[in-house]
Amino acid sequence: MVNDRDASVIRDAHTSTIAAIKNEEIFSYVYDPVDRWIHNILVEDTNSDGCGGSYLRCLAGAQACPLDNSGGVGVYARCLDALSRPDHPDREDVLA
Repeated sequence: MVNDRDASVIRDAHTSTIAAIKNEEIFSYVYDPVDRWIHNILVEDTNSDGCGGSYLRCLAGAQACPLDNSGGVGVYARCLDALSRPDHPDREDVLA
């Protein structure tokens, strides 16, 4: 399992390449800096595309990311709670 303290590599997305990522490296990807959606990603293995390049493939991810503009972590948690309970008073608003 990957957690917040595992990610120790800081890379600039404008200057980093996929080829620079090493096997077993854990890095953080900031999806939305305003709402602070941070994904910690474990690279299990790297592969060549056969043409001298590299590619990434996601192998797993439960509730991998929120809907765009869904708010921060707290808002998203409340939405998941409302969706999990048919009697929740906010369920219809979340589904709309």
